[in-house]
Amino acid sequence: MQTTATRLIARAQQAGSLRPDYTGQDLLFIFGTNAILARAAATTAPDAWRRAVALMLDGLRVEAAHPLPAASLTTQQAYTVMGRLAAAV
Repeated sequence: MQTTATRLIARAQQAGSLRPDYTGQDLLFIFGTNAILARAAATTAPDAWRRAVALMLDGLRVEAAHPLPAASLTTQQAYTVMGRLAAAV
């Protein structure tokens, strides 16, 4: 899945529709945090995750991009964080 995601990210960046500093590790981080939101809101607001995804996608557009306050996670950092997120739920 990581290889496919990396290819899709590269294609979107080459097409000029995805901000150039977005990485596969960012994708993992965003999916992981959104999964936690979706589970936590499942019975109270089952569509809350849709809003979060829409906001995230809008922020990934080239025309919405601003300099980011921190570097992307390394691959190892992303896997460590995702493991901790999975253990927390």
